[in-house]
Amino acid sequence: SVTTADTAPDSYVYIDSNILKRTSTEGLFAMNIGGLSMYPQYKDGDCIIADSNLQNIKDGLLYILSIGDEPTFKQCFKQPNGKIHLSAFNNTFPSFEVNPDEINVLGEVIFRMGFV
Repeated sequence: SVTTADTAPDSYVYIDSNILKRTSTEGLFAMNIGGLSMYPQYKDGDCIIADSNLQNIKDGLLYILSIGDEPTFKQCFKQPNGKIHLSAFNNTFPSFEVNPDEINVLGEVIFRMGFV
C-alpha cells in the first residue's frame, strides 16, 4: 500500500505494483494536489504518487518538494548558475529559481490518478 502524505496514518491507497511498473512500492507516497498551478495537466484534487528514492533532480521531471514548511509540486530544471528553476504548467503562476539548499526534494512524481 501507499501511505498518503496529507491524511491520517490509517489512510491508504492500494495500487498494484504492475500498474506502477515497479517490483516494489518501497519509498512511494501519495499526495493530493491542491490548487491550479499545474493545471490543465494536473487538476485540483488529483492524486500523485512519488518515489522518495528519486531525489536527484533531472531536468524537466516533476517533483514534490518543500520550501520551508510548504510542500509544492513543480517541474524542475537545473540552471547553469547552480539554482533550480521551478516551473508551473499554468502560465498564470510565476516560475521562479531557488538555491538547492532552500528546498527539500521529497520525491519524483511517477504516477497520477484523477477524475475526468
